[in-house]
Amino acid sequence: MLRKQDAGRAVTLIACDMDGTFLSPTHAPPPGNVAAVQRLAKEAPSVEFIFATGRNRRRAADILKGCGLPFDVEKTAGVYLNGALVYGSGGMLLVQRAVEPELVVSLMQL
Repeated sequence: MLRKQDAGRAVTLIACDMDGTFLSPTHAPPPGNVAAVQRLAKEAPSVEFIFATGRNRRRAADILKGCGLPFDVEKTAGVYLNGALVYGSGGMLLVQRAVEPELVVSLMQL
C-alpha cells in the first residue's frame, strides 16, 4: 500500500513469491508473468526483480530455466528457503541461517 509519505520515492526492487503468485497451479510460469518481467527489465532497468520463496535456489532455477526471464536466477539476488538463504546482486551469498543441530534433535524426539 502506498502511503502519503512514500509518494515520489522511486521503486528499486520488486520481490515476488513463486508458488501461487508467479507460477501457475501447474508450477509453470504463465507467459503473461514472464512478459511482465521482460517489460520491467526493458522499461525500468533500474528496478531489480527477485524471487522470495520457500524453495531452494537450485529448484527455483530448474523451474524457471528456459522460460524467457531476462536474467539467470542462479546469478542474481533472491531470497530462498523462507529467508534461510539470501543472495545479493551478482548472486553472492549474503545470509545463511541454519537450524541448530540441538534443536533438530529435540524436535525429532517430540
